Amino acid sequence: ASHDLRQPVHALALFSRSLQRDLAGHPLQPVAGRVVQATDAVSRLLNAMLDISRIDAGAVQPQPSEVAVDQIFLRLAQMFEPRANEAGIELRFHTGPELVTTDTELVLRILSNFLDNAIKYSGRGRILVSARVRNDRVRLAVWDSGRGIAAEHLEHVFDEFYQVDNPQRDVSHGLGIGLAIVKRLARLLGGEVGVRSVTGRGSVFWLDLPRHAPAPLARATDGAATAELPPGAGTGRTPRVLLLDDEASVGEAIRLWLAPHCERIAITQSVAAARALVQASPEGFDAFIVDLRLADAQNGIEATAELRALAGRSVPTILVTGDTDPARVRAAYASGLTVMFKPVQPEALLQALHTLIGNAHGA
Repeated sequence: ASHDLRQPVHALALFSRSLQRDLAGHPLQPVAGRVVQATDAVSRLLNAMLDISRIDAGAVQPQPSEVAVDQIFLRLAQMFEPRANEAGIELRFHTGPELVTTDTELVLRILSNFLDNAIKYSGRGRILVSARVRNDRVRLAVWDSGRGIAAEHLEHVFDEFYQVDNPQRDVSHGLGIGLAIVKRLARLLGGEVGVRSVTGRGSVFWLDLPRHAPAPLARATDGAATAELPPGAGTGRTPRVLLLDDEASVGEAIRLWLAPHCERIAITQSVAAARALVQASPEGFDAFIVDLRLADAQNGIEATAELRALAGRSVPTILVTGDTDPARVRAAYASGLTVMFKPVQPEALLQALHTLIGNAHGA
């Protein structure tokens, strides 16, 4: 998951999505769609590794608040009942009026992983999601009536890349890293995860949490989003964007993807060229997209500060990086810029640009 590997995958994701868009109605569009699917599979693997790096770097911090367990279960029901019904699975929730102080989104991510696996392996059986209080802790558990997990596999299910029933490593069956991420997230919450299983009868995965979490810490955001909206929405025109990335293929891929939504995209491969463009553009730029790691030992954080100083204002900036080194990840978040990690989902980049420009214009 190194920077050098992320660069071409980042460019490939953008090129393939642009190709799929531009081939709409063409006989080759299905082929482009297959390319997008394959690229997305590689991106998911790299992003899963990035999740682990972010957690290990301390870039993910819980934001605890008091929440009723039944509210967490309600959200899970809304997310998973349609899928369970389609699979012929009876999905039930059992809880009382318990209150916990925890990070709701991280808890949802953990339980969603458990539920996703339970639906995959339960056939047309039953799934129960339950909550039980023990002294100062609460156990949230997902029970299924699936085929179960053999005893020799149980101690490894939370290991990275360990998969019980996928010896061919078919990525359509998952990557074998979700439970490893879940284990790390549980530790962030001061909790722990576990599993019991009986072959032929089913399994139970649980999350044990303290009922009262430590005081909240600020959580960095990465600017990721999914909806595709024009970046200039709310500003009265399409935007002007300056892109600084020393990898020519990445710059061209971003330009090709964003071009239909922007008035101008200026591509530069050096800080000096970017400075010259800012100074020579009286109309200015609405946003910068800057790579963290640049040539000649320069970095995007310092470059952004220089460019903003030349522009005379705090131009909205997306800092894009392929680094997974914990120290660099911490530095990226500490910069206060919107951080996105390669390979960036094309729609997420478009939405992040829209959000930043809209916020800057009071939209």
